[in-house]
Amino acid sequence: MKIEKLTKREQDVMEILWHAHHQMSASEIQEESDDVSIYTIQQVLHRLLNREYIRVSGYGQSVKVIMRYYEPVVTEADYI
Repeated sequence: MKIEKLTKREQDVMEILWHAHHQMSASEIQEESDDVSIYTIQQVLHRLLNREYIRVSGYGQSVKVIMRYYEPVVTEADYI
């Protein structure tokens, strides 16, 4: 897998995932980010999934919403 340079927003999301040390949902990532909308987070997660930087590690349910949990595939050390 070729490691490509991330955009600022992609790197921000990856840093949240790297430092969490556990799987996270889009809404949890949004809570940790600096005033970024959930729609922006979802777009970034979609790009990172397509580039294989992250993977869907599970599914959960919150009230009536089914959500995906994400975890990094590329480590912070590999990216640097």
